[in-house]
Amino acid sequence: MSDLPPLTIPDILPHRGRMVLLDRIHGVGAEHIECIVNVGPDAMFADPDGNVPAWVGLELMAQTIAGFVGYRAMVNGEPVKVGFLLGTRQYTADIDCFTNGQILCVRAQRLFMDESGFGVFECKITDSVSHRLLASSNVNVFQPEDAQTFISQDRSR
Repeated sequence: MSDLPPLTIPDILPHRGRMVLLDRIHGVGAEHIECIVNVGPDAMFADPDGNVPAWVGLELMAQTIAGFVGYRAMVNGEPVKVGFLLGTRQYTADIDCFTNGQILCVRAQRLFMDESGFGVFECKITDSVSHRLLASSNVNVFQPEDAQTFISQDRSR
């Protein structure tokens, strides 16, 4: 994927407005993506000091995965579609919060993705300066062919 067009976060995510938590794409490969997040007082979920709780890392990972899937869709001439975070068996954070001024590198590596839209990604958040691992998780996701139809389906059957 080295000769692909330069795309930005708004190009590859279905999120809009303040719900976009990622700042830019750092790198993309056939099986992974890395995105950069600048922690600061304007960030969604930031406390008055500009720190962001570590639990927000799971959403950063989910958006990075969405970025990977969205990037591949755009490159293949397909629309960016909505997907769903199913969960994780274990989210581990070695910190209580991401600190004001910290620059994070969020990496999502595809481990598995089938034709039905179910996928598993290994995700890591590191400090982009010290390269210290701050959080990690294997994240389960699902992207149905048509999200609106999927949401509207009668689940009582």
